[in-house]
Amino acid sequence: FEPFFTTKEVGSGTGLGLAVVYGIVRQHGGSIVARSEPGKGSEFTLYFPRFEGVARPVEVAPQVELSRGSETILVAEDDRAVREIARRILSNHGYRVLVAADGCEALELFRSHREEIDLLMLDMVMPTLGGREVYEEIRNQEQSQVPFLFATGYSADGVHTNFVVEDRLQVLQKPYTPETLLAKVREALSA
Repeated sequence: FEPFFTTKEVGSGTGLGLAVVYGIVRQHGGSIVARSEPGKGSEFTLYFPRFEGVARPVEVAPQVELSRGSETILVAEDDRAVREIARRILSNHGYRVLVAADGCEALELFRSHREEIDLLMLDMVMPTLGGREVYEEIRNQEQSQVPFLFATGYSADGVHTNFVVEDRLQVLQKPYTPETLLAKVREALSA
């Protein structure tokens, strides 16, 4: 349960998974039993104290009308599942969506559809070219003022680098809900 300990290759994990689980279990007065057998795998059993009180009813949040649009958004995200979720949410709410699996593909799509694209939603960290590099290329070489929305799984402190703060760019924290995605997209388009 040592934080930052990992047996994975460099860049394949943070080593925080078990440490986070351990912290949550301990905060709730529980414990973990770990069994591991080389070549076979590991088993983790979580134990929590029984709740003796009366369960409180869960308040259901009122349904919120999600914003819709008709603009064209270029989504660049290297994680196929996340890319598909973003595409589906946006297209189901009226947006036209172009998708790219990395920064190079995003630049190609931007160059071939630049007059149609109303917003670029870029993952901050992608293979080959990350969100920042794509942003700089489009701002400096392409001379475009199209708005940007940066999606990241890093903490807000870790992503608010000088270029994000100075240029007053929008940041979307991952994982996000459909409501958060749509609100941030509308905010970026309206800025």
